Amino acid sequence: MEIIQDKNQYNSANNEQQQPLVPLYSSWSMVVFSIFFSSLFGAYLLRANLIAVGNKSAANSLSIFAVLYFIATVVIAMIPNPPIPILSFVMNWIGGNILAYHFFKQLIPDHAQHPRKPIWKVLLGSLLISLVLLGLLFLKLGF
Repeated sequence: MEIIQDKNQYNSANNEQQQPLVPLYSSWSMVVFSIFFSSLFGAYLLRANLIAVGNKSAANSLSIFAVLYFIATVVIAMIPNPPIPILSFVMNWIGGNILAYHFFKQLIPDHAQHPRKPIWKVLLGSLLISLVLLGLLFLKLGF
């Protein structure tokens, strides 16, 4: 009888320690958002993942990296005269891969066990932000 009680206590203690895994954005979505929008958008997804697993300090450090990388991308893409648009895509692809395959795998090593979080809300928000910025550009250029 004592063994059964101890086993039940172990199971209840073990169940209390095991929390359900939070859904995370996939590494693939980070790369795709980085390529088509900007590495800032991919960094947003990784930052959301880090906050979801409780690693706020890494999320803050990642934000600093993302802003510096974005500035570097803009500067490098604008250096040639005239600017070469493909450079920004290449830099964003590199940034997305750094986010997804270096930071993501290093900071959340058990990411494969987590369920995937849907990207639809973030995709709609990203499209909305992009459309607003494109509209502002058209207004400034006088279209």
